[in-house]
Amino acid sequence: MSDPDYIAYGWQLAQLAGVEKAASVAAARVTRDRGGVVEYDDMRQEALIWVATHANSVSQYIVIVDGAFVVDIALLAHRLYSRLLNLSESEAGRAVKTYSYAATREGADE
Repeated sequence: MSDPDYIAYGWQLAQLAGVEKAASVAAARVTRDRGGVVEYDDMRQEALIWVATHANSVSQYIVIVDGAFVVDIALLAHRLYSRLLNLSESEAGRAVKTYSYAATREGADE
């Protein structure tokens, strides 16, 4: 499959209801676990972009039953959660440093 075909296939996978649900579940968990440091919509978008660019990996979580695509939502959500958690680590670290600096400055002003 050529690159444009592969990406098109990836975006088709990203539009499956089960894949969208897994992306939503993963994004919600990361947003909750990161204490609001990351935005839900951003994490959901990152999950769907990852799906589109890693179609071979995502296809492991999809089977065809009676002509319909069936997505293992729980396993895919876990995989996406792990990916998003890694992706969000740098943002969470920056937020802690920013807060720590702000708290230090506040304390110095008193």
